[in-house]
Amino acid sequence: MEQFIQDHVVDHWPFFAVIFIVMIIMQVVKTSVFTKKRAYTKGRAQWFWWWGYKLLALQSVVLGALVGTVWTNPEPDISGPAAIGYFAFAGSLAVFAYEILKGLAKKRNIDLTLPGQSITPSDPEQD
Repeated sequence: MEQFIQDHVVDHWPFFAVIFIVMIIMQVVKTSVFTKKRAYTKGRAQWFWWWGYKLLALQSVVLGALVGTVWTNPEPDISGPAAIGYFAFAGSLAVFAYEILKGLAKKRNIDLTLPGQSITPSDPEQD
């Protein structure tokens, strides 16, 4: 197992680092920025909050692609436009990685709420 991790995981640390970072950022965005309450409250720029709320899963892909535009050579074989796709894929896997992590934590009775965020994202009373 250790050899497998050394051969296949350690060499691709930028990919796994982006998965982890995007996973955390998107949980903060989901519970603090693009909330259900903001999406359905009438007011100025309500369309912005509604579209942001509805496109939360796509935002992780876009965030990964933005990392690829800045970090253009994460691995020796990946550079230029391929880095954008590489990190966009990492961003898309962040959504699934969080759901897997949440399921494993739930089996062990561990709560995955971030500090300062005790309200669930589906709660309409959330600000």
